[in-house]
Amino acid sequence: MTSNCTQDHSFLRINENLTYKNIQHVLNNLHIMVSKFRYETIILDFSNIDSAFADAMIPLCAIVNKYKYDKKIDFECILPKKQTLEKLFINTNWANLIDENIKESKFTGFTQYPARFIKDDDDLIKSVDEILDCILRATDVESKHDFSTIEWTINEIAENILRHSESSFGGIIHLSKFTKNKKCIEIVLADGGIGIPLSLKKNDRYTNKEDVELVRLAINEGVTNGNGMGNGLFGAYSLSKISGGYFKIYSGYSSLVTNYDNMCTLRAEKTKIPFSGTSICIAIDFTIPGTLEKALKFKNNIYQPISSYLENTYDEESIIFDLDTEVKSFSTRMVAEPFRRKIINIISLQKPYKITFNFPSEKVMSSSFADELFGKLILELGEDYFFKKIQFKNISYNNKIILNRAISQRSIQEK
Repeated sequence: MTSNCTQDHSFLRINENLTYKNIQHVLNNLHIMVSKFRYETIILDFSNIDSAFADAMIPLCAIVNKYKYDKKIDFECILPKKQTLEKLFINTNWANLIDENIKESKFTGFTQYPARFIKDDDDLIKSVDEILDCILRATDVESKHDFSTIEWTINEIAENILRHSESSFGGIIHLSKFTKNKKCIEIVLADGGIGIPLSLKKNDRYTNKEDVELVRLAINEGVTNGNGMGNGLFGAYSLSKISGGYFKIYSGYSSLVTNYDNMCTLRAEKTKIPFSGTSICIAIDFTIPGTLEKALKFKNNIYQPISSYLENTYDEESIIFDLDTEVKSFSTRMVAEPFRRKIINIISLQKPYKITFNFPSEKVMSSSFADELFGKLILELGEDYFFKKIQFKNISYNNKIILNRAISQRSIQEK
């Protein structure tokens, strides 16, 4: 066993904080426990660690589920003693992905999107839509081109899992970090499939190449195993590079990581410990509006994707917001504030002719909720826009009184 782990029969105690650099040793220890000792149940003990990062935890979760599906091994998870880290393990859903006896995350904050399985096209669509919804609620999105490019990138990388990985359980996707002030997102994906090198070796052009060379080639335009266009990884890397983000791949006996001494270059390394699948981490910075508009260039032509999420969900002519599905309660400013931000973003991006808020008849909103949502909305949009474009459906008598009071108070403030 390597020094950052201690094995005691079927227990594997992690002794160091989990980072992208040292996760290889944890995976090696797991491999030994599965292949040499053939334990049917493995307990992963995180109790002594002080920090863990998504670019380490998501590939670990992927390998754990590979063993669950392929080797029929059960896993248990001992959570960190550190209270904030224990909460992180639960909120991110890492704990549940390792140990199904720990409840699935119901986290609804907007600093991250809990890690989820992608097993089919329905999972893919649902996860990408929820990540995009999270972005719209978390910060001001000023460029439709930027938003559409982010959507295209997430879709392309996630779809690779379903089309090329041959992973028995699909894969895992996680919006792991959202830096609000800088408008920077980090997305980590991992699967337990054949990996990039073996996938590319299906193409006769790449049969005799080493893993590290193949992973380096994979981010070039048009490099494919023969079953695709070869644009996904190339586009994702281009996006991270142009935006000033970072990019990481771990697959087979190779890793490819942004060189932090020179963010425009990548460092390719042959790894001693293989990753049985593919792990990708991409950070995208869209702080400056329009940064991503020309990021995607194929065959020297700029490609500007259209947002399927926006076009299919929010009609430019008329948009209906169903409050019962948009918010979990009608009680606090904390609930109303991200929804209001989403509304402003949708109006800015889609420029609808009419907006309808559909109320559930049985729920009554608090005065603070009404002020945070509708009172502040009239300040941001202006009275003329608000009264011409916005209408309310199925609003109860009590909610109408609370709404009118919030609007009138803010209208006086505006004047």
